[in-house]
Amino acid sequence: MKTKESNSFMGKPIIRINVVIKLMGCTCNLECDYCSYVAKKNSSKDGCQKMSYETLEATIKEFINAQNSEKITFSWQCKEPDILGIDFFKKIIELQKKYTPGYSVCENLLQMNGTLIDEKWCKFLKENNFRVEIGIDGPSLLHNKYHKDNEGKGTFDEIIKAIELLKKYKVQFNSRTCINCDTTKYPLEVYRFLRDRISADSIELIPIVEVKKLKNIFPLFWKEKDFIYYDSEESDPNNKNSILNHWSVKSEEYGDFLIAIFDEWYKEDLGKIFVPIFESAIRQWMGGDSSLCSLSLTCGKTISIEYNGDVHCCDQCINPEYKLGNIKVDSLINMVLSEKQHRFKNSKCAMLSKYCNECKWLRACNGGCLKNRILKIKDSDLGINYLCKGLKKYFEHIDPYISDIVEKMGREVDIINPNWKG
Repeated sequence: MKTKESNSFMGKPIIRINVVIKLMGCTCNLECDYCSYVAKKNSSKDGCQKMSYETLEATIKEFINAQNSEKITFSWQCKEPDILGIDFFKKIIELQKKYTPGYSVCENLLQMNGTLIDEKWCKFLKENNFRVEIGIDGPSLLHNKYHKDNEGKGTFDEIIKAIELLKKYKVQFNSRTCINCDTTKYPLEVYRFLRDRISADSIELIPIVEVKKLKNIFPLFWKEKDFIYYDSEESDPNNKNSILNHWSVKSEEYGDFLIAIFDEWYKEDLGKIFVPIFESAIRQWMGGDSSLCSLSLTCGKTISIEYNGDVHCCDQCINPEYKLGNIKVDSLINMVLSEKQHRFKNSKCAMLSKYCNECKWLRACNGGCLKNRILKIKDSDLGINYLCKGLKKYFEHIDPYISDIVEKMGREVDIINPNWKG
């Protein structure tokens, strides 16, 4: 049982590690336009791969041994679990029971597309207390445009069937919605669909910012010629000369999208519907760090374990430069605490542009995700977040409402960058 100290467990400091475990490489039953694995599939030398039982056991053993906590949460990413088969997931439960000490409990979050889920799977998920995160981008016309199966058919109907089954068996699930150039035009239609039709426990909104040619390194280390300039034609996904794929969200439209949904959420659903980006704002306005890695002070909150056991600094940087080791031969806790991971973690705040350091909303954004720092204001400055313009518009809009919530909670509002010169 826990000690009286909130920061300790079993008489030792609490250690929790966030990891995304990718059970498959390129293997998938879908061909979604903006899935990064489509590009990787075309250039993969390994072919399509699945995690072996040997790697699975090493992953589970290392992940459990690296932590000291009452609850140990596994986040599995597998696109579609039926490709691996239900016996694979039974093995997960078996190995967790084998390695989990009696004073801790394992929890499982499973990210998937849901197109092959049937009653057998729902029974298994419910019996073993899995929480599911399922991807759906809104009503059928919006979702089907970019999410198709290997025959080019939309996947909306299959996902809706899966969601109805999850509800029938009372399996807890979250929705994960990608915000692209089309969904931004229908913010309330998307939100009301997710709220009223899907009825997910949590609504996650993920902006799509995708460079046409995948690069081997983050924009943080790009050469000057690789960047695009603020408000240039290359920064507009609709322009043929843009370095971004056309389905990428436009920055200002992303801000308008969030504002429209926030207004409805604040008026109708505050305290009822969990939307991570809005809930995180409340925490930040009280002076805390964001629960979302893209808006948090540092990077590396969630490391990645690939199907072959390779461990990387972050789920968004599966490149050789960010490889920490391999779970089959290296200690996970040593990789997490390594100097390489420490440098990566601090690079987000250590390499902020002058423009960001002087921004009013720096503490709400923290420069955004490193992979999105593709814009330049001046040649001599560092890159800034592609979503900057939209996020600033969003922060300005929600400020009085979030401030009111914080003050009613009896807390002091603490969000404006003290270095702001406005």
